[in-house]
Amino acid sequence: MRNSCLADSIVDITWTRGPNLPRPVKGQAQGLLGDLIVYACGFAFDATDYQRPSSTATREEVNQIRWSRRLRYCRETWAFNPHRSEFSRLPDAPVGAFWPEGIGLGADFYLLTGAMRNAENAGFNDEWQPGEKRDLTSPRIFCLRRQQDSWGWDEFPPMRTGRFLPGLALVGTTLYVIGGQACFGGAPFSGDRAGPHVSAVESIDLTEPQRGWNDVAPLPGLARECPTTATAEGKLYVFGGFYDHIYHDPDRQSWHCGDAYCYDPRTCRWDQLPDLPFGIQGAPAVTVSNRYILIMAGIRGGNRVEHPFGGDRSGTPRANLEVILFDTQSQTYRLLPTRLPPAPADPWQPQNPWSDPSSTLRDYWCLPKVSLVGNDTVYLLGGEVLDLAYSNCTDAMWIGTIVFEKPEGHP
Repeated sequence: MRNSCLADSIVDITWTRGPNLPRPVKGQAQGLLGDLIVYACGFAFDATDYQRPSSTATREEVNQIRWSRRLRYCRETWAFNPHRSEFSRLPDAPVGAFWPEGIGLGADFYLLTGAMRNAENAGFNDEWQPGEKRDLTSPRIFCLRRQQDSWGWDEFPPMRTGRFLPGLALVGTTLYVIGGQACFGGAPFSGDRAGPHVSAVESIDLTEPQRGWNDVAPLPGLARECPTTATAEGKLYVFGGFYDHIYHDPDRQSWHCGDAYCYDPRTCRWDQLPDLPFGIQGAPAVTVSNRYILIMAGIRGGNRVEHPFGGDRSGTPRANLEVILFDTQSQTYRLLPTRLPPAPADPWQPQNPWSDPSSTLRDYWCLPKVSLVGNDTVYLLGGEVLDLAYSNCTDAMWIGTIVFEKPEGHP
């Protein structure tokens, strides 16, 4: 792997299949510790000695075979060494977590947000136990760090507002949590809809966690979940996301947001950026050369961004197989020539009409997790795909090699 200089421009990204993950997984917390990719928790599937059902099996038969193998509140923690192409098992997280978020800083890995269950209850899936607290939008945050020759977990001060499916970003040593759902103690609408969306943003300096969390100016535009977040040159960038009307108007189609914003911690101000080429949600991103932001996968809302509020309902929601490049200096977007490989088709799950707010779609990668190693190699792990036989998880790893073009006259 080589380090590209700041003058290099990105012309494409090519994809090859990497080794399979130890288990199919979606919604895991993931971060980079040096060149080590660490991920924990999420929704996993036990595929040990598992035989996929025949394509002639009924949906009910598939459900009976797969149901007991779901790991809805998984606690497993794994590390992947890209240089050796090897996985190793790290200590389980102190809680089971459903759709948590994660981030790495130096040699520390942070796990936070999502729905959390204490270790003794994590294996019960949907069966809540007597007296168990339903921590659906958890404010808790945990840190995994190497202690001499072993790894151990510590708990940090909790957030002010617990979240489900927020955005996460790290500027220097300051961690920002942006938007998401918040239940405020209320009953959930469903397993993936824990509460209404919020625009609230809060931050913590991870070098001084004892000072606790601070309120930050809220995100402009619609409140949302699953925004794309990235940082470059000391600024925080937020793209797209998902706004669901389900709590007050279930018959309306949800918005795939297409607006974008930049937050400067020095001025404590949000500025609006040009709209995305199309609305998008559940798409991870990496920053290359402290300038270029690559946004990939997720679900796109249509073919263009509609207003007001940057929403996109201009077409049927579908898989986003494009890789969007955003240049933070020119504030322009470009689609790279090579698209992502499509996810597998599922013979057992019919596609609901796009007007159905609970619609599920064939052939998409939603909320895979991404890590950039060496400034030129992207690792895309897991994600939600329509594959009922594996509980809509995947064990796929895709490795993207960034193709640079040096400017004319550059050696």
